[in-house]
Amino acid sequence: MFVFLILGAFLAGSSAQTGRNRILQPSPTAIFSISDVLQRHALWLSSNGRDGARADLRGMNLEGAEGGHGEVLVGRFVLAGVDLRQADLRETKLRNIDFTGANLEDVRFERSNLRWGVLANADLQRANFTGANLQSADLKGADLNQVNFTATDLTGADLAGARCVTRMQLARAIIDDQTKLPAFQDCAAQRN
Repeated sequence: MFVFLILGAFLAGSSAQTGRNRILQPSPTAIFSISDVLQRHALWLSSNGRDGARADLRGMNLEGAEGGHGEVLVGRFVLAGVDLRQADLRETKLRNIDFTGANLEDVRFERSNLRWGVLANADLQRANFTGANLQSADLKGADLNQVNFTATDLTGADLAGARCVTRMQLARAIIDDQTKLPAFQDCAAQRN
């Protein structure tokens, strides 16, 4: 089944070359298949940037669409197990998204809204959440090695069982008494 999204500032069919990397380029309004974006990103990863295109969903709203078309995505949007390594998801609206078990290594989530998101058991190594909203997010069992949580709102988030997270990583995050903290563990610069 294809899920089509109507979003401002994105066109999945257009790409540009930047060295060896192809990146999906923005457009004023577009209709695209998230399945197509994921397939192109998978091809880009497997070909080391020779084919396909890197997923670049900066500023996208994956919650629904504007412009009289109503909500495109109702309820939880599930991308469990997806491989989006190195994707650019800065300033995206991803509330209530399910990334359970996803590979999100090196993903840029700066200033994104992942409130109520499920990132349980996800591989988030070196992801950047600077200024992101992770209120009430589920990060249980996630690999948080070298994740940047600077100014990240983790109020009410559940990090129980999260791996490779240090006190230093959370020192500049926003937490409250509802935030469930993990057993801290320094995994240094571990690579798979």
